[in-house]
Amino acid sequence: MRNDYWAIGDPDILTNEDFDQCISDYLDEIVVSEWPETVEVEGWISRTVGDGVFLTGSLLERVLESLDEEYCGEDGEYTEASDTMKEAESVFIAAILAEYVLEWAKKNRPELLGAP
Repeated sequence: MRNDYWAIGDPDILTNEDFDQCISDYLDEIVVSEWPETVEVEGWISRTVGDGVFLTGSLLERVLESLDEEYCGEDGEYTEASDTMKEAESVFIAAILAEYVLEWAKKNRPELLGAP
């Protein structure tokens, strides 16, 4: 289940779960003579962590770049990622995401883990 929240006026209090309803509620309350030039809608959109595909490649690239900058010779050739490095990156990302989700659940939704 996805929970998104929206508000106009106070970004610290996002109460509307429906974007259109947020706009409608705002229009119901505003006095036409006080109509602002612009209206800013604040929102929070929930996302799932997924499989971390957005991290794949960039993490390994950063590590190799750091190593090459520190230890590479003057010729400036950069190290290409091997298949073994790519596999290790995938395992590492999966482990980090699993722990990240577990820690998030402990902090934010302990009932999902069977905790009271």
